[in-house]
Parts: sequence; structure tokens; C-alpha cells
Amino acid sequence: MEGAKILGQAARPHDAVVWRDGVHIADTPIWCDAARAREVCFVSSAHAIEGAHRGQLLGTATTLAMLPASGREQRGPETRLPVPYDRPFTLGTRRLELIRSGYAAGSAGLSITVDQQRILYAGAIGRGGIGLGGEPDCRPCDVLVLNATFGEPKDELPPPAQVAAHTISFVRDVTSRGGVAVLLLSTAAMALEALAQLAAAEIPAAGHVAFARAARRARAAGVVVPALRRASGGDGTGGALLWPADARSSLDAVPLPADSRIALVAGEAARSGAVRAIRADAGFAWSSEADFRELVAYVEGAGAEQVYTTGAGARRFADAIRRPGRPAEPLAPPEQLPLF
Repeated sequence: MEGAKILGQAARPHDAVVWRDGVHIADTPIWCDAARAREVCFVSSAHAIEGAHRGQLLGTATTLAMLPASGREQRGPETRLPVPYDRPFTLGTRRLELIRSGYAAGSAGLSITVDQQRILYAGAIGRGGIGLGGEPDCRPCDVLVLNATFGEPKDELPPPAQVAAHTISFVRDVTSRGGVAVLLLSTAAMALEALAQLAAAEIPAAGHVAFARAARRARAAGVVVPALRRASGGDGTGGALLWPADARSSLDAVPLPADSRIALVAGEAARSGAVRAIRADAGFAWSSEADFRELVAYVEGAGAEQVYTTGAGARRFADAIRRPGRPAEPLAPPEQLPLF
């Protein structure tokens, strides 16, 4: 295009994985975490796709059970194919296997062999330890696709158990003074993680309607988390209030006791200025997603000859791990940058 430079990965005949309005396994009908309806869509976690779905959804039983029901506007049939971890199966002529990714309850990566190439769509990688997703697994592969939300070399996060303990201490301190501890969380996955840890510490919690619905679906799917009472405003929680970080402005309309305090509970809290920017009193860099060092270790463990990255830190992470014999590039919609 005249006057513009095209960045991002375009479809090429030899690519095993391409971006076509979503991550597509070339020469197959399979998309991964697609933004819109596809013939077959692998869902890495219940928090990875939004909106109405149709076609065939592939994932773990827990993930599929946690997905919202399809709306009445649905056009065409939808089927859901639950698959257990570590049990190879075929879809048409392709051999597939789901492995544990560790990001959230039920989350998984997809291993598939196409034309003798082993492809691993890992999605978001978890940190292990205390998380609901368990320890992440890996498979040797030729082509690796992974999410790099914290893909910058400076993204170094503390151990989850340590920062979770600090968060619980913050909540106890605030509630001992008669206030409500508001926890701003970046994802529904992290809301469930926080809810589980609060329950273990016997701290009651209420939450935003989006988080309350996510907890209800999780419980129905067999995930061990308590019910999350929907915050009704001004009634007090006697503990913590779980709120989406991207809905921070709506929190201003919620009546809170005078001694209440707000904390940003997300990996982004480790970044300079993030706590102040969201108008929080404290920050805890607690994330269920792998940090830079953990992502690098996963890449090395997979031994891939080609790496594709997605997510907020995709370009920086690709630049950091690229080396002779191992190309790495972001997999995303093309960006147009003016030349002048």
C-alpha cells in the first residue's frame, strides 16, 4: 500500500500457522481462540473467547462447561467436543492432543501434526504453584505459538504464592480497620484465582456481576471455588470486593466505607506508574500468566524451529528470542504505519 508500511505476519504458502482474522492451523479447518465463528475452533480456556459461537468447539470438558451459553441470535448449529488431557485423538486425518497449559482451570494447549510438522498452540502459559490450572506441560514441537502478555525482558514477576500472601495480608489489614479491600483484577481467570485464595483464608468476598457469573459457571463445571456474591452497592462485604480493572471508572459510583482501600492485583502492577494510573492505593503483581523468564524457558523446552507470538508483548518477545536457526515473529493483524 502506497504511503504505508505493513507490519505483522501475512499468510504465506509455506507457513504452518497463519493469521486469518485469528490463529489458523494452515491446511486444516482448525482455528485457535478465534474471535468469530469458524468450522472448528480450539478454545484454550473459558476466558479466551467472547461472544456468540457456532460450529464445532474443541477444548477440555471444564473449559467448554464454563463457556457462556450461546445466545438466541445464534445462526447455525454448534457442537462442543470435550477432550481429556494427554489422550491423543483424531479429527479427520489429523492427530491431536490437549496438554495442560496451567493458565486457568481447564486451560489447555493443542498439539497437532500436519504434514509431519509438530505444531503446538500453547496459548497462555501458566506459572504453576498455587494456580487452579495446575502445572503447565510442554511438548517437543517444530512450530510453537504462545501468548506473550508479559513478553518484555523487564517483565519479572514474584512467585505467585508470595504475592498472593501479600494480597491476603492487605485485605486483612483493610478489613480489620472496618474498610472494604477492593481488588482490581485484569481477567476473570485472575478473579477465580483470587476468590480461591480468599476462601482458603476464610475471607468473604463479593464481586462485579461479570466475575459473579464467571464463578457460577466455574462451580457448575466442577471447579473448586466458592460462590461469589454479586456486589449490590453499599451493603458491605465484610472482606474483599473483586472488580474488573477495565471497569475502574464504574467503581466511583459504588458506596464504600471510609477506611476502604483499592489495590491493583495484576502482573501489570509491576510496571512503573501502573498503580497510580489506575488510581489505586497499592499494587500486587499477581498473575496467572507466565513472565518473561518463564516464557523463555517454555520456548527452550519445546525446542521449536519456528516461534510465533501473540498478546500484548508479542513483538518485544519475538525480538528477544529470535536467533539464527530459530525465527520468531508476532502473529497478529497487520499494522499500518505511516511512512511520513
